[in-house]
Amino acid sequence: LYALVHVNGSDNLSVCDERWWAEWEKVTNFNLGNTCCILKKEDSTDLVLLKVAFGETVIRWRFLSLYRILERGYLKSILQKLQQEFMKAPKDTVEEASHRLDDEYSQFVALVKDHDMSSFFEDFATCIESLSDSMNKYAIMLKRDLSNNRSSKNSKYENGVFLCYKVRCSIVHAGASALVIEEFSDADDALRSLVTPLENAVMKYLDISTI
Repeated sequence: LYALVHVNGSDNLSVCDERWWAEWEKVTNFNLGNTCCILKKEDSTDLVLLKVAFGETVIRWRFLSLYRILERGYLKSILQKLQQEFMKAPKDTVEEASHRLDDEYSQFVALVKDHDMSSFFEDFATCIESLSDSMNKYAIMLKRDLSNNRSSKNSKYENGVFLCYKVRCSIVHAGASALVIEEFSDADDALRSLVTPLENAVMKYLDISTI
């Protein structure tokens, strides 16, 4: 098993063989927290997804691969709650799980709040604002979608989560009213900026921090 991590936000990758876990902090610019997926080798799925994400050269697939890590995070939360409560109230627990699955945005917001990732999604919203001001058509349409669907009472990070979710939908063509990324010639330019706060959020979620 190998671990790949992004180094200083560049496209360079640092590779560490499993035999050298104890030496990791000495040879990289990252600190691995106690909950880091790289250290929890009994469940390496997050690590596999991280390797896939940083191995992607097409920006939209890189964005989507990073998003999948956070998506898996809120799905794991739903599964854990189901497993914990099922024997106590099977019908109610299944109904609640089904309801939560139908509301991906709310689960995403909860994950961001629980893992202290709010600042990164505030950055995401700010990035959309800047791109929109620069007349990026893809960002302008995302901002319009936000205006049409969100209340002024929503916090900036909640708006950032909504926008990130909408980017994901535009890539996978989810929902009849979703933007279709292929319709915007400047979408990839926008994603090159938007992927940075998403990468930072993922690293925070995985408990990998820069030293």
